[in-house]
Amino acid sequence: MKEQKVDTRQRKISNIRFNKVLFTSILVCGIFISGIFYLWIYHGLRYGYEAERPSTETFETVSTEETITQEFIAREYYLKGIEFVFINLAEDGNGELDFRVLDSDGRIKANSEIAISSVTAGEWEFIPLMGRLKAGESYILEISAKDCSIPPYVLAREKGTVGENTVLTASGAETSLELLNAYGFAVSASRLERLLITVMLAVCLFGLWIFWNNEKWTAICKQNAWVKQIKDGIAAVLLVVQFVFMIPDIIYVLENTGFDPSWRYFLNVVNGTDLKFGRDIYFTYGPLGYLFYLMKLPGNTIEYWSGIVIWGIIFLFHLWMLLQLYRLYQKGKIHFWAITASVCCYLAGYYAPTRDNYLLYLMILAVVLWAKGAKNIVLIPNLLLLLMFFGKFSTFTSGFAFCILFCIFDVLFRKNWKSIWLFLPGIILMPVCYLVYCPSIKNLFEYVAGILKISSGWMLTMQFDSVLQPSEVRWLIILIACYVLLIIGNLWSNYKSSAAIIASCASMFFLYKYATTRHGLKVGIWLFAMLFSATILSIDWNVFFQKIGQRAKAVRKNQIIYYVCGTAMIMAVGCTGILEAHSLRSSMGYVKETLAAKMYHYTHLGENSIPEELVKENQLPDEILEAIGEHTVTVYPWRNGYGAVYPEWNMVWYPSVQNGNEYIPWLDGIVADWFCSEKASEKILLTNETIDHHIPYLENPLTWEAIRNNYEVEIISDDVCVLTQRKQKIEIEKLEKVGEQISSSNETIVCPENADYVKIHLKLNLKGFIKKWLYHVGTVNMMLDCEDGSRIEGRSVIPNLESGFYLEKVPETLEELKQVINDKASTSIMQIQLDGKGLEDYQENVTIEWYCLQ
Repeated sequence: MKEQKVDTRQRKISNIRFNKVLFTSILVCGIFISGIFYLWIYHGLRYGYEAERPSTETFETVSTEETITQEFIAREYYLKGIEFVFINLAEDGNGELDFRVLDSDGRIKANSEIAISSVTAGEWEFIPLMGRLKAGESYILEISAKDCSIPPYVLAREKGTVGENTVLTASGAETSLELLNAYGFAVSASRLERLLITVMLAVCLFGLWIFWNNEKWTAICKQNAWVKQIKDGIAAVLLVVQFVFMIPDIIYVLENTGFDPSWRYFLNVVNGTDLKFGRDIYFTYGPLGYLFYLMKLPGNTIEYWSGIVIWGIIFLFHLWMLLQLYRLYQKGKIHFWAITASVCCYLAGYYAPTRDNYLLYLMILAVVLWAKGAKNIVLIPNLLLLLMFFGKFSTFTSGFAFCILFCIFDVLFRKNWKSIWLFLPGIILMPVCYLVYCPSIKNLFEYVAGILKISSGWMLTMQFDSVLQPSEVRWLIILIACYVLLIIGNLWSNYKSSAAIIASCASMFFLYKYATTRHGLKVGIWLFAMLFSATILSIDWNVFFQKIGQRAKAVRKNQIIYYVCGTAMIMAVGCTGILEAHSLRSSMGYVKETLAAKMYHYTHLGENSIPEELVKENQLPDEILEAIGEHTVTVYPWRNGYGAVYPEWNMVWYPSVQNGNEYIPWLDGIVADWFCSEKASEKILLTNETIDHHIPYLENPLTWEAIRNNYEVEIISDDVCVLTQRKQKIEIEKLEKVGEQISSSNETIVCPENADYVKIHLKLNLKGFIKKWLYHVGTVNMMLDCEDGSRIEGRSVIPNLESGFYLEKVPETLEELKQVINDKASTSIMQIQLDGKGLEDYQENVTIEWYCLQ
């Protein structure tokens, strides 16, 4: 009798379990089918507004006295509005215009009425017409005027043919005119975006199902050997696919002679000179920086092929780590779903991988695998840190911060002091290797301190006021919330495994600053996706997937908490992947193009990195080439890429490489000293350019002063000129302070008559200081009113204002440059005005120092 009761209880439990499996299966399938319908059938995923305005240079007109009808083909699914140009509006403003969009059956899909008084004549007028249409199908637009004293006219144009998509009159007669309008549609998600979101949805729902039914899933895997074989095969394939997509295109082909391509070219030629980073050059990259933009040039054969070998070793490291990852998976230390989610989250945020971020990912992955039990991997993070230190210092800073935090939390959580060996040998080797490269403790200090100073100046000078759109702010908040949720969940379930995901916050913060200061959320997300795929693996998913199925009383008390927390964490991963795919809005065409370019470069390693087309398109006038001749020459402000076009030039490099990197007075002064020294070039190839709408020459006032005193214009041709060293240099005039004043930042600063030079000191307030480190400081513009009535305005480089500048109008053209440098003809600056959003981040009182020439 007792045995019968026990058997009955077991059957009831079995039925409950079956019902749970059935219910969750139906729930998961229902959600997935709903997602498929929304994405692929209903086309519900959309964003933005896109309308192509036709030219209005030549036009006809159509009166709205009678109803205007025109057929059009919907190019997208969601119409937001239509833009028109109206003329001949009644002065009294009476009347209304009625707009309707109808389908082929005459059903109204969208309609809107606007008052004539709200319309501006001769300007593009947006008419809101919200409606869901079917892409590729035909619709009818109707426009009619009501109660107008004078019916307005709408612009049209002659199409040349009567019939298709032309204007019909009220009587239905066809014309050869078509309206000059712009149909504004919300842009539908690309096929790739929808595919990636579908995959992430499937991965998330699969994770939820095996989480809710772990006992059933475990039983299936144990009872069916083929299931385990399929799992193992899928895991292996996913890791191989991730490797193929993740390895970066290490070959860089020079695109033009602009700002970024020029310094990338410099990195590939500097090691062929006697210049040393930290002694002669101060830059955010180091002597191995060329590895991140590897170019095959006529004179860098050894550096190029050694770079290929180094990258080959790095790829072998990656493959070795993937093998260790797969072994940890087979041992049950990394869950199958974790590998699936990791790879899919990376692919969801896929963009052309950058070399520096790839190295950072490998270092984080190595630490994660070490924490999971792969102790034979300890050498890899040390070598990667060493490479980043001499490659790109900002990446090293991010990686070093990660290692320090990981060590701290690993000691706190697991009492494991061995984690210090993940980075300590590399840190010890860094100064040793630098002293081999450049035997000077002083230069080692300046190498590190100089980069940190430049980075600090970058945050104050290279920002944009509007970096994130409102929708992107919401996405960013959601991403941060998801990441915090993963940290909290992992801390609560198994805090001992939480060191890596907490330490990753350091690297994530660097990405956040990079994105919110200048480059935007999209750039931040495609960098984040790679690092996030490694942190997913650090979470102890086995705790959730295994403890749910356990029957110990101590665990059963926490069953509901485990269910809620585990579900939330799986959904956080899925939500992150979906947001990655949606925010990047990538296309299949771009992915194919990226992979094809990478494949081409890897199969054509012997090709020259300077395209013949680039050389042809960047030819300088003959008179410019003759003026340069065999003299030493440098390029100002940044087009060093001309060195690739003319490899025969005797080029020399000033300490900042480009003036756009001189964010602080310290580096501006070093460059100025160089132009005054014997190391200075005999010639300067100068273009009258600036970045971010800076005021030319005043962005680096000390450098400008040195060039003006030591060079004169030799020849001007087109948009370039050649400066040559003066036979007799102008002595630097001593300055005497004649006054100091404190002025409000919003007030116009009137220059005293006896002043020749000014220094302006702006200090961050508390709000600005916080924004500098947690977001970004706003920009500050400067307007200079001159004695001749002209005005110079542009963005100011705030830190360099403390160096001061002469109260003389800076040249705006090359002809004016010649007048200022050669003829000493310049007009005085009479008053200075600061404005811009950034003023609210600085103290209201500005200290101004006035100087005169002795």
